[in-house]
Amino acid sequence: MVFSKKIKNKIGCMSTVGLILLSINNTSVTFGAEKKSFREGRYTIVLKDFPAATYAGGVKGIPATAGSMSKRFNINSANAASYIKHLNKTQQEIASKVGVNIIASQSIVLNSFTADLSAQQAYDLNSMPEVKRVEKDVAHKIPDSPIYIGSIYPLVFPYLPGEYLGLDGKNGLWKKLFGNAKKAGGGIVVGAIDTGINPNSESFSGEKLTTTPKENKPYLQNNKILYKKANGQTFTGTCQIGQGFTSDSCNTKLIGAQGFFESFKKTLIEQGRRYKYDSPRDGNGHGSHTASTMAGNYKIPVSHPEGPIVDGGFISGIAPGAKVSSYKIGLTYYDENWQRWFAGGGFTSDILQAFEAAVRDGVDVVNLSIGLGSDIYDSVSEAIFNISAAGIFVSTAVAINRPALRRFKANFDCLIFCKPIFCCGIEDTFDNSAFTHIPF
Repeated sequence: MVFSKKIKNKIGCMSTVGLILLSINNTSVTFGAEKKSFREGRYTIVLKDFPAATYAGGVKGIPATAGSMSKRFNINSANAASYIKHLNKTQQEIASKVGVNIIASQSIVLNSFTADLSAQQAYDLNSMPEVKRVEKDVAHKIPDSPIYIGSIYPLVFPYLPGEYLGLDGKNGLWKKLFGNAKKAGGGIVVGAIDTGINPNSESFSGEKLTTTPKENKPYLQNNKILYKKANGQTFTGTCQIGQGFTSDSCNTKLIGAQGFFESFKKTLIEQGRRYKYDSPRDGNGHGSHTASTMAGNYKIPVSHPEGPIVDGGFISGIAPGAKVSSYKIGLTYYDENWQRWFAGGGFTSDILQAFEAAVRDGVDVVNLSIGLGSDIYDSVSEAIFNISAAGIFVSTAVAINRPALRRFKANFDCLIFCKPIFCCGIEDTFDNSAFTHIPF
């Protein structure tokens, strides 16, 4: 089968998570300072003390919680619980000094909290010695084109990626490493941080969850979904009920679905915009597309609202045997001027909440396929480094809107940066021009 250059490059971009195993080092990174001028609004306040994922000791009576090459960060340890309690107390004390209420806080992937601040409160917080920076809560964009993502059914690739990559077939990597394709990636959980997930897609179909513990199978316990992973740790998932999403939407394949879009919804309401699915349900297709590319079920027939893309064609995730947990960070909204629905990317505060939940739940992989804004050293980027230091593989797709990346002149379809800590795919094949009108 012949593949175009664009299809090959897009498959390469989206397949990084399933193909690379990385050794994670504890990495110390110094992030840039914030500007000193502020306006009233919602902010993320980042404190100087390390989060639990990278804490190497120093607080009296609380040993180090950071992982190492020989020992992965353990969120369920007593030391982690003590340190997180310490950070939460400190955050409350700092917030009370300027009379603000904490909307959301993080202590695992970042030592930070979100609050609505006046200009004076923002300035006062930024001046405190305990504070690293005060960062405006901003929206991050999702590559969106009606040509590619016009439906809830997220089938972008007209070919089976495993065929092109040499994964499928009797001599393929799936058979050599796992015995068969359906077991490839078994025992791991992929955390998809995106526009949500479509539980009706065959890519995420599975058996109905029961309360009976079974070997290698997820099960229900006290309204949580438990799954013993290949590394011996237990993933604890939440199936959040809401519009278009019931308790039966989760199964033995889709073992978690939550929504973190409070800041995004607040902005849409203030602007008087309509939006879809106040729930984990995908209103656009982008989140379902990325999740199914990473870990969708094996050999699912290709379909599209306008008919088959390729007669007899199939798609498959790179790791068909992996489980999926979805963390929705943006709402699909309607723009009256453009007369169409747009994919919502997610605000910094919402993304950080999703990161925190994914690591707390116990995912092995985090994927964030959105643009990360104009500042390379923002809170989202810093959290990504910390998640990687915790021993979790992170894959991000960065839209070419960062000043530091414009020097490449964008004469490529895909570029992958692979470091010892995370992988970053840059993709310019989607039309982002429509986003210039969005008043975020």
